[in-house]
Amino acid sequence: NNLFNIKADQRWQGERTQVTALEFEQGVAVQRRSNFRVYQSFAESFQDLQNFLENSSRYEKAMRQTDDPANFLHELQKAGYATDPLY
Repeated sequence: NNLFNIKADQRWQGERTQVTALEFEQGVAVQRRSNFRVYQSFAESFQDLQNFLENSSRYEKAMRQTDDPANFLHELQKAGYATDPLY
């Protein structure tokens, strides 16, 4: 139910699962095993995405662009939300 592929780092206190995912490192695609957050429902996934973005200084600029979806997504990418440059 992790709709937004949020990884489970040391701050995550909930359930996690390990998944092989395609990551981009310096423009090169590589397979990496990473821990991802586990949710019991889609609603929980949406709620955690909102919390994740609102409570991270990393995404502060993106959160100031929520009235403009294209700019919001552009700022998420610039902040490093995903390693895939085309995400």
